[in-house]
Amino acid sequence: MLTFRRFPYNDFRNAGPLGKSIDAKGSSRTRKRKRWTSSASASLGEQSRGGDAPKVQRLAWGLAKFAGASALVLAAFVVALPSILSTKAGLRSTLAIVNRFVPGEIAIRQASLGWRKPVNIENLQWGDRASEAAGSALVEVPSIRSSASLWDIAKGHEYEVLISNPCVDGSLADDGTFRLQQVAQGKCASSAQALGKAEDGDEVVRFAAEGKFLSGHIFVSDGVIHGLPSAAKEVVGNDLHLTAIVGAKQLKTDGAEYNIEAEWVDHTPKPPKSRNIGRPLEPTVVKVASEHINAQLNGWRTTDGIILHEPITASFAYTPALAKYGFAKVAPLLANVAAVEEGGLVSVTVTPERMELPSERMAVRVEPLKLKIGRGPLLGKAIEFLASQGGGGVGQRGSLLQAQTSAIQVDVLDSGSLETQRLDLLVGGSTRGLHLATWGKVDPKNDQISMWLGFPAASLSRLGLKGLPREAMLPIAVQGSLHQPRVKWLDGYRKVAALATVYKPAAAEGSAETQPAAAPSLRRSVFQEALQSMAASEGALAEEVEVPPPIDGVLPWETVQEDGSIVSTVSEDADGDGILSAVVGTLGHLVRKAAVALGRILHIL
Repeated sequence: MLTFRRFPYNDFRNAGPLGKSIDAKGSSRTRKRKRWTSSASASLGEQSRGGDAPKVQRLAWGLAKFAGASALVLAAFVVALPSILSTKAGLRSTLAIVNRFVPGEIAIRQASLGWRKPVNIENLQWGDRASEAAGSALVEVPSIRSSASLWDIAKGHEYEVLISNPCVDGSLADDGTFRLQQVAQGKCASSAQALGKAEDGDEVVRFAAEGKFLSGHIFVSDGVIHGLPSAAKEVVGNDLHLTAIVGAKQLKTDGAEYNIEAEWVDHTPKPPKSRNIGRPLEPTVVKVASEHINAQLNGWRTTDGIILHEPITASFAYTPALAKYGFAKVAPLLANVAAVEEGGLVSVTVTPERMELPSERMAVRVEPLKLKIGRGPLLGKAIEFLASQGGGGVGQRGSLLQAQTSAIQVDVLDSGSLETQRLDLLVGGSTRGLHLATWGKVDPKNDQISMWLGFPAASLSRLGLKGLPREAMLPIAVQGSLHQPRVKWLDGYRKVAALATVYKPAAAEGSAETQPAAAPSLRRSVFQEALQSMAASEGALAEEVEVPPPIDGVLPWETVQEDGSIVSTVSEDADGDGILSAVVGTLGHLVRKAAVALGRILHIL
């Protein structure tokens, strides 16, 4: 019978070299198992203590892999993008995306792009769907070519871009604004069949442009603006040229070449971020020059506009169109300007609200002018209102008159409406001329005005109301249209007659002779109370309108004395003393009755 004995494992391990080797391997495996068990226990201990290290590590590793894959995909897309845009399908898809974020619609027939070859774009068009359907885009550019590849441009190397033969639509829409402006504002432009009237004309102005934008040098050659109204063509003239430089380095390096001062770039800190148009970026200068215009803009380009360093400056050569569509729309008194003396230049500054462009309100200032002016529908009637039988020294009927203006300041609203600040006009010479003033609102789109025609103290002296204070002003309401202003002349005659009845007692009491120190304030009180009493008696509070002071405080035909007082060079002894009798005779019993009735009411002394 066979018997089996349990293998003497312990004896075998201790027996000879083989046993020692097996024992050593077993001990090694035991130690490794213990270390693994210890490490796992420690890890489980950490997890039991709230640690999520493995999960965080796995999440971080997953995000890293996703970011890496995305970067590779993005890099591949960037590398392939020029080739994609060079295909018709890729270009069409890309423009479909771009057109969702820009006003109007961009169309490109063909593009040749590459990281290692120059850019070439053919037949770029911009407009809205209506204009494209009608077959006439608002902007057409046959060719855009660069001298450098996209890679060189991205690396900041200097390059040139040539834009050849651009064609711009300068026609007007029904509301008087440019169709180009409508599309840029996100509106639908009027169709080509609904453009301005035939007499507006269809003029063409050729233009060119040059710009330096950081490392790029851009040239625009042989451009054409077509469809312009005749008046706009006359104001602009021929050979329009635009120059723009963007960047501090470019301005300091190349500014002198274009007669541009760049010292302000180093001495003026950047303005703060604008709530409306974003953060200021690079300093920018834009110049416009043509046969009749010179203008310059200095400021900082922003993400959505420009923050100005100083007001926009411009000078215009006088043209009949400038008189008709500039002066005449500001105030009916300037409806018949025939010439600008002393060189024929009109100096203008434009100050937008908060010094930002675009802006909802802009103040346009025209420096004082010396003019040759005809008797328009308002000026002629104003002269007749105060003229003597011999003409009063302001020229015979039908002749051009010498005239001088104060500074002209107009607030232009984004709606197109104008708010004309006080404009003073001296007609007929600095010593014996007729002084008039006007201010109020003008709506050129609807051809409506709501203004005041003012007769200052020097003009009222022609009616026998002498010694009035400098601030005295007799306002008469003007309404109607720019071409046919309606003035309440009857109210003016009635006021003058009533003022004469109440003002003569003031002079008779000897204020000017016996109490010279108190005379000015007394005369001012009498004058103002007379106007207020008339307004109350007529139930018209509008007559109590506050008369604005002159724009610059002192008029060009006034002088400041050593004691600080301001004296006008217009004499109160000019022809026309005692015209009141002629005026009353013209209106007959109507004015007499009004003067007597108001005189009984206006016992204010």
